[in-house]
Amino acid sequence: MKLYTETLVTSAIKNMVGHKIFKAMFVKRNGEVREMNCRLEVKKHLKGGKNVNNKDRYLTVYDLKSKGYRNINLNTIIEIRCGGNIIKRFTGNTGNIYVLAKEK
Repeated sequence: MKLYTETLVTSAIKNMVGHKIFKAMFVKRNGEVREMNCRLEVKKHLKGGKNVNNKDRYLTVYDLKSKGYRNINLNTIIEIRCGGNIIKRFTGNTGNIYVLAKEK
């Protein structure tokens, strides 16, 4: 089991999933919980332009079901699952802590 802070969780997620399909569970802006099968680093469907999202706050993924790019707020992640590994977010007194562990 490894612990990560908000500043390190993006690189931990990228290292864990690489270019594989993974499942993300998070809370949408409207309060609804959403599960999504997605991938990182998909470039095929880009139409030009530049990603202007704050990379410290959002994870840009490609949603395989709706076939479009989505941004996941790192502060609303519930869990990320990929290849027998899981990252879960816990909220504590000093902010969010993310735990990387093997699935049981």
